[in-house]
Amino acid sequence: MALAKLNAAPAGCVLTVTRVTSRFGEEKIMTVQELQPREARHHSGAILRSRRFATQFELGGHVLTLGVEPGVRGGLYYLPNAPTWDDGTPVPHDVAAGMQKVIEEVERFWGHWPEFRAVL
Repeated sequence: MALAKLNAAPAGCVLTVTRVTSRFGEEKIMTVQELQPREARHHSGAILRSRRFATQFELGGHVLTLGVEPGVRGGLYYLPNAPTWDDGTPVPHDVAAGMQKVIEEVERFWGHWPEFRAVL
């Protein structure tokens, strides 16, 4: 169903469907829609807005700003142990559990290989 919504993208948007093989040999399809330069929607509905030292992860009207250090192949993301949206409400466990995967797929769409660190 998410793919059907993305296929109806407005003219001028880039929609990329990529088959990716992991280092364990499993294949998966990732779909990312470019909304603006350095802003993309993942097929899960999450939107990533990337800036030099921060990235905004938006889902369901909530925004989480993550610290990012520029790296050689991609950014170094600092993921909080118990994340809260910018408005102070806690991020649901299922969203927090999938956040790294979403960020990684969008960053790969942009040609980067991100790294992650936990913030305690």
